Amino acid sequence: MATATTTQEQADALLLDIRPPQGHWTEKDYLWLTDSCNRFVEFTNGYIEPLCYPTDTHQRVLGNLVHLLDDHFRPRGGVALFAVLRVRLCAGKLREPDLLALLNANDERRTNRY
Repeated sequence: MATATTTQEQADALLLDIRPPQGHWTEKDYLWLTDSCNRFVEFTNGYIEPLCYPTDTHQRVLGNLVHLLDDHFRPRGGVALFAVLRVRLCAGKLREPDLLALLNANDERRTNRY
């Protein structure tokens, strides 16, 4: 069995060297990043935007809102979902909203990718 000789610093330098610079990220790059890490990140026109982690109060308010919205939309064929979900607003803009309400739970735009 071979022993790795690359240090963490060398691996970090390699990853920093091959990453796209701000303003040059693609949707594909963004999706790879968010599939590969456990950070909240949004994407706008080539730029990635790290988000803050939610607080306890934020999560409690969000929990109440998602239950209220789901109770309202589900009987009408809709659904309410909570973070973390990627939402593609338009080409070049992906967000991770705290909650998402869909009028139609079977909307064709609803996928596991975003």
